[in-house]
Amino acid sequence: MARQVVSAGRDTSFRDLVTALLEHGVPALPVVDPAGRPIGLVTAADVAAKSEFHGGADRLPAFGGPRRRSRWRKALARTAGELMTAPAPTIAADAPLHVALRRLADAKPAQLCVVDQAARLVGLISHRDVLSALLRSDADIRAEAEAGAPEGVTVRVADGVVTLTGTVGLRSVAEQAVRSAQCVRGVVAVSDELDFGFDDRTAHAL
Repeated sequence: MARQVVSAGRDTSFRDLVTALLEHGVPALPVVDPAGRPIGLVTAADVAAKSEFHGGADRLPAFGGPRRRSRWRKALARTAGELMTAPAPTIAADAPLHVALRRLADAKPAQLCVVDQAARLVGLISHRDVLSALLRSDADIRAEAEAGAPEGVTVRVADGVVTLTGTVGLRSVAEQAVRSAQCVRGVVAVSDELDFGFDDRTAHAL
């Protein structure tokens, strides 16, 4: 999550929005109310609509659907309040990472405003912000995977791929060990080489 967030107010001018996007190299600017609560987002695509439709001089598109007509209307905007996509997509600061990623997959634009318990803006998150999790060291991955592995399981990690070997008593325990390893942050894949003494899955099905 980016904690040093550049934000705008509803009355921030178009020129100031473009300047902020370029100077800070950010994909979007949250628009906040006087209490610091996000009410919308202005993206580079939003401001680009000004050039796409020549500041609204082009006619309202007859084809292309509601999204193209929405961009045409943004071409007329002079302030953040007129340009922003609203409401702002938000997520709580204490939300798990996997929840944030699912929200990002559905969000348009693909950024989320991170808010505290009072709904005030504390950060901005995008897919780029979580890429570092995929480059976690093998040593760190192994340490966490070993901590969650049952007795009798050996954990090896190479390039983010976890290999589990050993023998456990029950098939369900082996399956849980694999799921636990898959949930470790930074794991690319899990190779299951576990053996078990008793297939309790089959026994339960009888």
